[in-house]
Amino acid sequence: MMKYLILLSFVFVAVNGLSSQDASKLTKNILKIGQECLKEIGASAADVTAIMQKKVPTTKEGKCLIFCVHQKIGFQQSSGKTNLPGIEGWINEMKSLDKGLGDKMQQIADNCISSVDDSGDGCEVASVSFGCYVAKAKELGVPMMI
Repeated sequence: MMKYLILLSFVFVAVNGLSSQDASKLTKNILKIGQECLKEIGASAADVTAIMQKKVPTTKEGKCLIFCVHQKIGFQQSSGKTNLPGIEGWINEMKSLDKGLGDKMQQIADNCISSVDDSGDGCEVASVSFGCYVAKAKELGVPMMI
């Protein structure tokens, strides 16, 4: 089950477009973060399964699992607000590794940042952001690691 935690945030979609060395490094980092968050939050196997199936978790723990990962990778602040510098930094790093993929990730981020209200509960914001990411990635043909 732990290997699937790399799907918990929109950062994970980009692994498929990177070199095997870059993908491995990113995957290891995200897996470590996912394991930490799973311990902290106590999400269930059903929550992880929902995420693997590109579905937004319906439980508080599943939503908070996504929020925890978003906080640790710098996409959301502890208040639940979007952390634009964190997202922009990640996108710029993606562009330096794979410009085409980075450009698509920029489109996804721009769309989701403008359409997701980040004024509510951090776990809810994270889950809505995840849903937006999944939909936009599918629309743009960006592969997800499932």
